[in-house]
Amino acid sequence: MSAVRIAILGNPSQPDVEWSSENLRWLAAAGFTAVQLNIAWSYRPGDEALNLEDVALVPGSPEPLSASGPDSLARRRSELRARSAAAKAAGLRTLFHFGAPFQGRVGFEGGVLPQCIRDPATGERYADAIRRFGADFPDVDDLLVYTYDQDAWLCSEFDGCERCAGIPLHDRLPPFLSALARAWGAVRPSGRVWWEPWELSAGQTLAVIPHLDPAMGLMLHSSIGEVVSTIAGDRFVRNAAALARERSIPVVAEVFLSSANEEVEPFRRLPVPLVTLRQLRDVERVRGVVGVKEYFGVVPTRFDVNMAAAAAYFEDPLIPEAAALESIAAGWDAPWLVEFWTRASTAYELYPWDSSWFARQLGRSQPSHELSAATVRGAQSKASEWDTPAWRSTRGSTFMRLTNEEPHPWLLEDVGLRFATAAAEMETALAAFDRWFVDRGDEASAELRTQRSEAEAFVTRADAYAHHVRSTNLAALIRASPERRADLAVELRGVMQADRDNQLRELARRSAATLAQAPPRPLQVAERWVVPDRVDTADIDAALALLEQDLDAFLERYFLPGPDAARAGQFSLTSR
Repeated sequence: MSAVRIAILGNPSQPDVEWSSENLRWLAAAGFTAVQLNIAWSYRPGDEALNLEDVALVPGSPEPLSASGPDSLARRRSELRARSAAAKAAGLRTLFHFGAPFQGRVGFEGGVLPQCIRDPATGERYADAIRRFGADFPDVDDLLVYTYDQDAWLCSEFDGCERCAGIPLHDRLPPFLSALARAWGAVRPSGRVWWEPWELSAGQTLAVIPHLDPAMGLMLHSSIGEVVSTIAGDRFVRNAAALARERSIPVVAEVFLSSANEEVEPFRRLPVPLVTLRQLRDVERVRGVVGVKEYFGVVPTRFDVNMAAAAAYFEDPLIPEAAALESIAAGWDAPWLVEFWTRASTAYELYPWDSSWFARQLGRSQPSHELSAATVRGAQSKASEWDTPAWRSTRGSTFMRLTNEEPHPWLLEDVGLRFATAAAEMETALAAFDRWFVDRGDEASAELRTQRSEAEAFVTRADAYAHHVRSTNLAALIRASPERRADLAVELRGVMQADRDNQLRELARRSAATLAQAPPRPLQVAERWVVPDRVDTADIDAALALLEQDLDAFLERYFLPGPDAARAGQFSLTSR
């Protein structure tokens, strides 16, 4: 099979990208061979389809969770026909992505699931719906089915369902998946059903693969824990690909190719092209992997340097890193950008993405953090405890923290030092930028200013985490070491002053930023994934004033453990 390169047009932060022939030709010219027809994202940006129920009638399945009411089915069906026809006209293969069986939000809420894959009626209703879907949408080539994620949870053999009690998932899931594959094969002999075992444990996934229908394909996140650009192609991916290869099942790895991705959401221009190149090389050197799929989405533009690096790789997978960066910089008529992008990429790789899933969505972090004791958030609300096999098992092989027990001082110190190291390296990138940048007053200069702004935002967030952690450990040391009280208090005052300066720096940066953010979806607000930006330094000003006046009163009030309320938002990693 030739290399598979699957794009998503638009992304959760920019879901309103036009499905024009120009944009689709841009994807093809960049090296993509196929496009996913919907932005299938849990909080439904742009109210796009997340489940088969959003575009097809599935009698007996729960009602779709559309925000646009009863007219949404007809609108989405019309939109899907138009998108698939336009993609085919641009020479791209098409893929529709959904989660099955659809359970509404019941899985997140811990209730009894309305659909069970051991119930024959569940497989029959989805097989019938898929056959009708294939007839209704002749320009759709392939399907991508998630299980667990996309509101498609599965029964546990250890709890709840009488049909599934005591029956391992690897005995229950393959027949359901095979029914979907047979149904699609009946209406689309040239098509393929890809399965993504998202939220399953490594053991469950490896146990399922030998029982998959050989006509299927396997879609894998770039590591067992998540799509993580800096640890792509881990041991799990290699093991899974090897098992799939034994059955001649192709494997596609899901990766981040754009400067806009879930790790930095809602940033759009953080320039780390070497991360993109290395990620692609890491996954495609895995035997059995036949290509990649963008996980978050792509917005056609000549200004996305990460995507430019991906396009250079697609054209020549053996291209040296220096040659790729020099080629991209030539398009900006600015060879000095090679140093900026190289150092920015190094900073990105130094950032402790492995500390917690909540180290992601970096752009949502609040540098004006809480002043209770720092933590490293592992979980927060009921809906983000993710009671799935992966979160209860092998997620821990990627992320240090999955729960919210009190962190050991060494754990805090570890991540704090790594945040500081990453911030320092990004400062060298900014210094390189400032040494050479000349504002020409054109669109390219405005885009470069945005790259710089988001690189600076990386610094303010990483430094905020480092300062919060160090202040917490210093306050604990002062309480425990009265003989060193004076010296430690001096250091604490200096760290907090640097913290305050960093918060002011972020406020100034934000006021000058030009790229607007999309309004949050209701689910993001309800789960405190998005909270209003803090607009001043009043909290840390008050803390510093008390530290100057009365150290004992300060220690009785600040940097003490508190409840996990996520006042600064779930993605302010060190705030409770």
